[in-house]
Amino acid sequence: MNTRNTSIDSIRGLAILIMVLANSTPFIFTELGFPIWIRILFSVAAPIFIFLSGFNCALNFSKKKIFEWKRPIQILLIAILIDCFIWQTRPFQTFDILYLIATCLIIWNLLFYLVSKPQSFIFYITLIALSLTMLPIKYTFDLPDNASSTLFYCVKRWLWDGWFPLIPWLAISGFGVLYFYFKNKIDQKTKWLLIISLFFFTSFILHNYYTDKWLNASREGYLEIFYPLQNFILLFAFGIIFLLPFILKKTFKLPIVSFAGQHSLFFYFFHLSIISFIIEPFFAAKKINISILNYIMFVLCWIAVIFMLNFLVAKLKQLNTNKMIKTIYYIIGL
Repeated sequence: MNTRNTSIDSIRGLAILIMVLANSTPFIFTELGFPIWIRILFSVAAPIFIFLSGFNCALNFSKKKIFEWKRPIQILLIAILIDCFIWQTRPFQTFDILYLIATCLIIWNLLFYLVSKPQSFIFYITLIALSLTMLPIKYTFDLPDNASSTLFYCVKRWLWDGWFPLIPWLAISGFGVLYFYFKNKIDQKTKWLLIISLFFFTSFILHNYYTDKWLNASREGYLEIFYPLQNFILLFAFGIIFLLPFILKKTFKLPIVSFAGQHSLFFYFFHLSIISFIIEPFFAAKKINISILNYIMFVLCWIAVIFMLNFLVAKLKQLNTNKMIKTIYYIIGL
């Protein structure tokens, strides 16, 4: 019996598509000429993933009541595999989104396992993670991923200025956990959450408009606005967080993206492989200037790839597999 939440799979699948576009764009197009709304759209995916990772972590623990170590280990292994073989860099340097999610899952599972009613602890951890963004610690924006291998450097990257540092992204995951615990009450007040979400989005827009600070600079060509996720950019993240319960209350299924959402870890691994081994070498000599037609073709190509991957994964799942094949599937996120 399939007990998956199709609404969550669909939202996560849409986030995968957005993340694929965001991650591959810097390797194909010149950075100049991108409209602001593209940068904002690209920035939607990561808060969705991290919020849902917290929600699903609490959901899974409520079913099994055991410390769930396999999933964070799997995610961490894939993060290391991506660093070593796809980006050809040292692990525990970039602290990309998979390192963050694996760390959050370990923290939450430990808390669930050790504390019978962890809601208060989660709330305070979330609050502390947000408050620490106000510390006067320099965010090293353009530091190369292989700049150093010292313990201090790695810990600082992990906590503060890696691609997805624990502070404050742990708070985004914490909101997902809290949503699970208070879902019944929250689902009765989703209209208020929609109003709060619109308030955060409006505040974010007005702040940028009147201070003439239209978003953060891009980081190494990546156009998301949350490098770093601090100050007024948090308003944007809060807008997404409070909008998600309003959307997830409804039951819906988007066939192609829903399937991608079920296998989001594999799709993440696979699209980075395509970027590193196909797209980056092909466009290394000359990138394309942005235009509406070029970008429509770009989006359609990725949709076609995702559609073909859906078909391939469905066929692979139907095959009888031995332990070695199952281990390979586990390593690549299937």
